[in-house]
Amino acid sequence: MNAVALTESFFAQAAGWQVMKEARSLLAADRVLSSDWTAPLLKGVVQAGPTSYRAGLVIKSPTDIENICTCRPAREWGTICAHSVAVGLHHLRSQATSPAPSTTVRKSPPSSPTSLRRLHRAAPDAAGAPAELFVILPPNFADAVARGQVTLFFEGRWDRGRAPLNALPLTQPFSFDVQDTALLDGLEALAGGDTPALLKLNTKDLVALLPLLVDHARITLGKSARVTVTAEPWLVPLQASLRDDGCILLQLAAQAVPSATVAPRGRVRCSSKASGSSTITCCSPSVCHRLASMFSLGRFACRASGSRNS
Repeated sequence: MNAVALTESFFAQAAGWQVMKEARSLLAADRVLSSDWTAPLLKGVVQAGPTSYRAGLVIKSPTDIENICTCRPAREWGTICAHSVAVGLHHLRSQATSPAPSTTVRKSPPSSPTSLRRLHRAAPDAAGAPAELFVILPPNFADAVARGQVTLFFEGRWDRGRAPLNALPLTQPFSFDVQDTALLDGLEALAGGDTPALLKLNTKDLVALLPLLVDHARITLGKSARVTVTAEPWLVPLQASLRDDGCILLQLAAQAVPSATVAPRGRVRCSSKASGSSTITCCSPSVCHRLASMFSLGRFACRASGSRNS
């Protein structure tokens, strides 16, 4: 795959004139602290007031662009923000003011432990700032599962407030509980060693992560709807019938999924047959019915429970 050529015109078409205007303002005010482009990843750091954003874009083609900025619009809606565009403009400016480096110089060195950006965990016998980990599922969780890719967001809270997980001070030793420590290790393994503020997971990786989320107290759909992951498995009731052509037809048994609207306090449960023990439960009727209808005969088994509206 050929790398996309970065130009101001490219960013204007991808983000729109309003975002370009804001990005140029950030660049003019020297708010962009760093930038790097190694196809397909554009990344850098932007200072906006008291907050530093790790911004950037994954550019696979002119029409396949993913925003990885840790700002709120990027996390909640996935839109291309001024921070990430400003990183791109900063890179273009640095290329224009310095001799074009050779291909060998431009190539990023292999990752090493010393280059990782990860939170410092205090030793078991040492003091550390108490911290808690939050997991945020996107509001369009059902649609994301349907596409086979789900973006999860992660935040940390300590005595100075709550922020994207990778925005916590890297030099400050933190003390997490046993479950958060195990979850953080798993997230960093999926992120290649760095402490992530978000992860875009395929179905396989999402299923592998579920055991670490069982009974975690701080998982939400968006910022408010509480989600509970439980180890209680559940199998979908199936009905088998022999057709005239000799084939066996498998379908959901009658009333396996409520046909009426589930009350707001209803629950959806989805268990992975691969792991045999992980079940996700959340208070969202739309997610409930979508998952149940899509995955009942696939890798997942899903159901909705709770009272129905008349």
